[in-house]
Amino acid sequence: RDLHSFPTRRSSDLTTFHFLLQKSKFAYLPAPDGKYFENDKLFGEDVFEVFEEARQDLKDAGNCLASVLYTACVFHLMRVSEFGLRRLAAKLKVKLFDKGKPQRVEDATWDKIIDGVHSKIKAARQLSAGPKKQAQLTRFSEAVDHCTFMKDIWRNSVSHTRKPYIRDEALAAFNRVSDFMKFLTGDLKEMK
Repeated sequence: RDLHSFPTRRSSDLTTFHFLLQKSKFAYLPAPDGKYFENDKLFGEDVFEVFEEARQDLKDAGNCLASVLYTACVFHLMRVSEFGLRRLAAKLKVKLFDKGKPQRVEDATWDKIIDGVHSKIKAARQLSAGPKKQAQLTRFSEAVDHCTFMKDIWRNSVSHTRKPYIRDEALAAFNRVSDFMKFLTGDLKEMK
């Protein structure tokens, strides 16, 4: 039926709808990246379960990637990886200090947390331990080295407005953070 053939009350409703529709904005999501939009489990079920605190930032990273907001995607991915770094430090019971006073991991810089994790791992390696513990310490050392790489490549640049990112760079960050969080998830689940 033609819009004008509806009864008066219906025409009024359609006019209101048409008016509201004109005021609305719609976005197109390009096909290859639509899979990232509104996806709660971008890094899988295990990461979703273990890192509850990172869920919103991970979902936001996917939404930004799908919406062609690549710098924002990298920003959210660095927040996700920071949750991983903090959890690693907490599991290793890293003690941090600022000006001689204890400092919470949540309030420390990446550099300070990374240095703290390295120190804890180095001290643990000096103790007698079995091969399983040594293997786990090596894995945690690799995890913190992952963080150093991400900090130098993406985190510092995105946090200090040094550069915008393009799709390929955002995807590289996405894949690296995904690997890091999955890597940590396995070890953190094993440590429970």
